[in-house]
Amino acid sequence: MHRFRSRAEGDGSPTSGRRRAIARARRLGAAVALACGATTAIAAAAACWAAPSRAEEWEQACAAPSVAETEDAALVSEATPVPTSEKGLATTRLDPIVVTATRTRTFLSDAPQTITVLTREDIASREDATIPDVLRQVPGVDVVQNGTLGTVSSVSIRGSDDDQVLTLLDGIQINSGTLGAFDFANLVPEPFERIEVLRGGGGSLYGSEAVAGVVNLITRRPTAPGVATISGAGGNGDTDRETATFSGRQGEVGLAGAATHLGTAGFGPAVPVGEAGTVTKHNDAYDLTTAALQADWAPTDTGRLYAIGHYLRARVGLLNANNFLGVLDPNASQRDDFYFAKVGWEDAPLPGLSYKIDGAYVQDDSRFDDPPDAGNPVETRSSIPNEIAQADAQANYAYGGWSISTVGFQFTRRAANVSSFSSISVPPDTHFDVSRNDYGVYVQEQIHLFEDRLVAIGSFRHDHDTQFGDVTVPAASIAWRFPETATRLRATYAEGFRAPTFNELYFPNFGNPNLGPERSSEWDAGLDQELFTGRLLVSATYFDRRVKDDIVFVLVDPDTFKFLPQNVGRVDATGVETSAAVDVGHGLTLGGTYTYLGLQSAGGASPVLRRPNNRMAAFAMYDTPALVARDDAFRARVDVFFVGDRPDADPATGSFGTNPQYTRVDLALSYRLPWRVADVAFTAFANVSNLFDRSYEEVIGFPARPINALAGLRATF
Repeated sequence: MHRFRSRAEGDGSPTSGRRRAIARARRLGAAVALACGATTAIAAAAACWAAPSRAEEWEQACAAPSVAETEDAALVSEATPVPTSEKGLATTRLDPIVVTATRTRTFLSDAPQTITVLTREDIASREDATIPDVLRQVPGVDVVQNGTLGTVSSVSIRGSDDDQVLTLLDGIQINSGTLGAFDFANLVPEPFERIEVLRGGGGSLYGSEAVAGVVNLITRRPTAPGVATISGAGGNGDTDRETATFSGRQGEVGLAGAATHLGTAGFGPAVPVGEAGTVTKHNDAYDLTTAALQADWAPTDTGRLYAIGHYLRARVGLLNANNFLGVLDPNASQRDDFYFAKVGWEDAPLPGLSYKIDGAYVQDDSRFDDPPDAGNPVETRSSIPNEIAQADAQANYAYGGWSISTVGFQFTRRAANVSSFSSISVPPDTHFDVSRNDYGVYVQEQIHLFEDRLVAIGSFRHDHDTQFGDVTVPAASIAWRFPETATRLRATYAEGFRAPTFNELYFPNFGNPNLGPERSSEWDAGLDQELFTGRLLVSATYFDRRVKDDIVFVLVDPDTFKFLPQNVGRVDATGVETSAAVDVGHGLTLGGTYTYLGLQSAGGASPVLRRPNNRMAAFAMYDTPALVARDDAFRARVDVFFVGDRPDADPATGSFGTNPQYTRVDLALSYRLPWRVADVAFTAFANVSNLFDRSYEEVIGFPARPINALAGLRATF
């Protein structure tokens, strides 16, 4: 993070002017990637058009990543000259590389799909404590948190359900097998190199859950030269946050890691404990510890063996667990343990040919405990361990600088062993132990013609699921760029599906083992435009998605008030995403997004809850070296989020109503001190979430976090 800044600042050498120019381009690239969603061929340093001769570049893109990649691995490290036929466009290519759009390393500006890349610099600029807050700036993405730090945080794309968004960790599926969705609450920024958000169906490459899009979290890789950081911060609510990161490479071996602790005593009121209610306590405390590690070994010039591990442990008090009774809960809590391990080999043994094989294991254990208390005499508890085993094999062949062919196979096994207890149920204990296998095969063809003016991609995937059978989904996308006017037109069509969750299939008295998958089809079309020689970037996308066979709960026995899930729903989502970012100059960047969403539901839940028709986000960032001294650096960033009225249900009454709009402002500051101690650089930083202390609820019955300020010091070695 800080080495990037030092490269941009200049050091008095003859090349410092060029470094400052690259830094400005990268700042604008970061602005576009975050505020504009990085959907454009012009995004991330503007214009980024490819040279006419692409054979060598394509072989590199198709190849296994070089072990010599630096900490700026998400960016092309050197400028690529722009063809003379494209005068008037930017003269450097500092374009982020994405893998989620095509499963191959692709320049962002070559991807016709609508995709956002959040680089490490984007993430660092906000000084955020958690990933959910980082994702709030992405257009088309809704982040909904059930209260304060550590409570369930769900992500939806273009009005989808959260279980219609596939979450990947380094390409491995991590959605819950029981709930279908992934809880982002316990993710912190330190382990990740970048985050890629694909908006629009990804089922033709990734299979189930990729109905509305894909979120891919990519772990930071070892780099040379080595770098390490440690930091500590504290704030109101007895909040504390400590981090450590390191990355280094020695010859053929590299190692990178990160560790974070985040804790708070909470922000809610004290509530009575025990039948007499004479003792009170707070119950929204949160404690999180995470660790991540990646190691690799490059025994050949083209091959790399790597291993990635993640672990997190979290405990959060659930103050509002009894809100359906109209009382606060003094002792309900949730504990989570998450384990992730992946081992893989990637190689490019021949020109144009590359392949990779990998295997991974994921375990996500959640435990809920709610002893009796003064407000609720019922005891409930549950244990929900989920397991995923995944194996992948993929081969790519680049031909003639205009074609990349990809074929791949994926095996996924999901299992869950669920136990629950309720003192008022008969019998009080319930249990089910289930598993299923999925076998997927996918094929993709990428075509670039007319000096990359035309990019066309087609793909399809066939899955055989041992629970519901076979499903095949296709996708196609196309983009045409006009270098003379710095304009790009693009369009995508994609189909997808979502397999039923274990809860929907097998939960005692509520499951339906005869469920089939939900099916979807979506198309979008967009325009990207660069103005004022890349200083202003604008983008607009229209989308239209239909989900049929939507799984909804239907009353099947009025006498016993029994509900069962059935494939009877249909949901149509249409909308527009717009964005703009401008490099004002002198270190100032402005950006903003607006998303309009229209939803119609038939045969299921109506209205669709917690999906606003209007959502806006904006930011202003000032980033400059040498603020008051030659060797210092200063950055200030303000983010504003507006979420419009949205339908919701009151947990106390069960009635539908409107959750009113809210506006939230966040502030991030950092100042690198102008002196070093034993060659260690120090940066003072601060983050204020909900700067004006607005009272609002993202979910009715779960008050959001009030103002939370953190300030600290970071050392970079």
